[in-house]
Amino acid sequence: RSTPFQHSFPTRRSSDLVPTNGRREVNTAVLVDDGQTVVIGGVYEFTDRNSVNKVPFLGDVPFLGNLFKKRSRNKDKAELLVFVTPKVLRVAKTN
Repeated sequence: RSTPFQHSFPTRRSSDLVPTNGRREVNTAVLVDDGQTVVIGGVYEFTDRNSVNKVPFLGDVPFLGNLFKKRSRNKDKAELLVFVTPKVLRVAKTN
């Protein structure tokens, strides 16, 4: 059975957390007892960012500008786990 769901992985830009939204679809079928929990996993988000921080003006000077720059590379990996606990609702019969 196909179960679409929305997710949001936080990503870092500068010092702020900016959520990115995406859509993933999970196709699975499981047999679970009433009240038991099943975990659906394996939805990964990989990010690879390069950034340059520099001193204004000095970082733009040819050749010497590299002394006033900091280059960095960040690799992130996030996994989304979906916990499902089915509950069977029983309706009492009325006469």
